[in-house]
Amino acid sequence: MVATSGPTDPNARYVLVTWDRSDPAATGYQVVRDGVVVKTTTVSGDPWDDLSFTDATVVPSATYLYQVRALFGDGTTSALSPAFRIHVRSTADVGSGRTFEVDTYSGTDRERAQAAVAAATSAGGGVVVFGARTYTFDAPLRVDSADNVVLRGAGSDRTFLQPGFAGESATCGSGGQLVVFTGRQTKLAIQLTSPVAVGERTLKVDSTSGLAAGQRIIFYESPPVNDADPWQMETAGVMQDPGTGRDERHRWDAGQIVAIDTTAKTVTFEQPFSQSFTTAVPWTRLDKGNGNGIERLTVQGRSSTETTHYRLVDLIPQADFTMADVQGRWANRNYVRASGYDIRVVGFKGPLGDPGGTDGSCKYKFSVWRATNFTFVGGEMGEPTHNQNTSFITTQRAQRTLVRASKFWGNRTYAFNEHGLGSRHFIFENNFVAVGPNAEKAGVFVGNSSFGFAGPGIIRNNTFSGNRRDISMQENSYELRILDNIMRNTGDRVISGYGWAGPDTSTDLYGSIRWTIARNRIEGAQGDGIVLGEASSPWYPYPGVKDVIISTNQIGVRGTAIRLLGTSTATKRFQVSNNGGTNTYVRPELVAGDFWHGNADGTSFGTATSTSWSAPYFSWEARDRG
Repeated sequence: MVATSGPTDPNARYVLVTWDRSDPAATGYQVVRDGVVVKTTTVSGDPWDDLSFTDATVVPSATYLYQVRALFGDGTTSALSPAFRIHVRSTADVGSGRTFEVDTYSGTDRERAQAAVAAATSAGGGVVVFGARTYTFDAPLRVDSADNVVLRGAGSDRTFLQPGFAGESATCGSGGQLVVFTGRQTKLAIQLTSPVAVGERTLKVDSTSGLAAGQRIIFYESPPVNDADPWQMETAGVMQDPGTGRDERHRWDAGQIVAIDTTAKTVTFEQPFSQSFTTAVPWTRLDKGNGNGIERLTVQGRSSTETTHYRLVDLIPQADFTMADVQGRWANRNYVRASGYDIRVVGFKGPLGDPGGTDGSCKYKFSVWRATNFTFVGGEMGEPTHNQNTSFITTQRAQRTLVRASKFWGNRTYAFNEHGLGSRHFIFENNFVAVGPNAEKAGVFVGNSSFGFAGPGIIRNNTFSGNRRDISMQENSYELRILDNIMRNTGDRVISGYGWAGPDTSTDLYGSIRWTIARNRIEGAQGDGIVLGEASSPWYPYPGVKDVIISTNQIGVRGTAIRLLGTSTATKRFQVSNNGGTNTYVRPELVAGDFWHGNADGTSFGTATSTSWSAPYFSWEARDRG
């Protein structure tokens, strides 16, 4: 369960509560707030949109504890879920309720807004209020080294911020910035006394001086060859081992301190680390850029025919940032670049991002770059009537990204991509994905041929409709759990992936992708269903896959239901069981370690083996969060 607070505006206050579908047999759910049931939902039809609740009865500045329990057809219920604690932020929490009306200042639109921001910053925070009109800026509006400054409009259909200047001509440039939030960072003289392993929360240090609970610390251990291809990384001696999940090319993570032991010299962080670090990793403290936000307005380019490229909102970096009920249009580059810690986007609408054309790369509408705990919920990207968009949500060096309860329409590339560069632990669930037949990558596209591997990740309980491909990957995107999705009318392959044979991977783990594909329903696909294998990598190609579970899927396709490419030497240790529907399969000869049983072809071979990588959740999800 995750609860996300909406605007601080007293006229538009709510908390959006979302949860995963941990048991597909559930027929409904009870939402419990502080021990009292406040909503009972029913699961019917496609369940993707039955797992959220907008609680508009919340009181400003209150703190609530939300839980959920599943209801079953026989009248029984599950236990309550782990809790999520949330403080409903209101105007009173932002600079003690101070407001600064933009139109009470003089000058150009940008000068008025900048003066209001300066006043709020000097006061230690406050709400900068824009009226119900269009504001045209002659330069970027900047919120620099400020805490608790919120930009608020009168509604995304009434307040518009736009540039009066051209954006950049280069597609992959930084873009013409419209609104910029910058933080202030301090490098600390702290050194680890033992290295950090993935999954650790408590670190040993030589000193705790200058540290305190609540601080956000950024860790970045840059490789000797930055953003280089795998061959250059191999020459530089950088570990590249997706077979065990050890890709050390781009080690970036951030955490919030929750406890300090000055005697033992240990520091405990809120979440476990998704990356490993050596004792030489620098500690950088985020001192300014906390608690800011933007709400209830539209950010846009100059017009619906704009051809230059904008970055409409730039967060570099921020912590505890909320973007609520905002619309983005006509960017051609980014609606938002989000970097920092705990950035929440709720109720975002992005109907038309690329009026200047969809050709060109780097047009990431949301570029989640060096960000930890990024949440995108209740959004709607694109429109059903056109596909003049590219690349809705792209993550790089991003840990623990959650995308839930959102709709994604026509696009030329994808709805979501974990774009490599050391990203880990994404969850993409309870979404509707109809990016269409012209999305050349897929609805969900993981990995990148230049920037590296993606995963672990969970893709669960989404409805995919009318896409060219629904889920596809580049490079060795390891430990994906593809669970309980509905996939309709796919034009090409429904699920596609392949392995590699990297320089630091043992030969026994060549091609190991550790995917779990279970309980999905595929209907009306024009091509093949699940296709794994092929030597597609441009760097270290491998002709097969290993360590795959394909279980209890209902596969309705015109082509082959399951296609496992490669010989029995290259493709093995697969467990394929209880899949129904189309009975055409392509696979290598079955050998020891394989398990094949209960499928539509009637073949039975081997026995099932337990795995450590197929759990339908991440261990850190069960903690009381918020």
